[in-house]
Amino acid sequence: LTVIDDELTEGHELGSGLIGKAQGYYVSSSIDGKSQTMAFTVMFLHGSYMDSLSFMGVHRSAVAESQLAVMGGTGKY
Repeated sequence: LTVIDDELTEGHELGSGLIGKAQGYYVSSSIDGKSQTMAFTVMFLHGSYMDSLSFMGVHRSAVAESQLAVMGGTGKY
């Protein structure tokens, strides 16, 4: 089990403006460790967004792309 508690910023650069947080968890869900079941909420805390989105799904690290479902949200999302 790995806990997610990360800041979200406007860009990749150091010092880029904070716009929110991502909080949740993921669990290794395959014997080979290449799949993780994830559940997390993205909370936009600043600017014109001020809402949240909740995600759940399986991230497959061995492939170029994975899909997670948007399970809900608040406000305009």
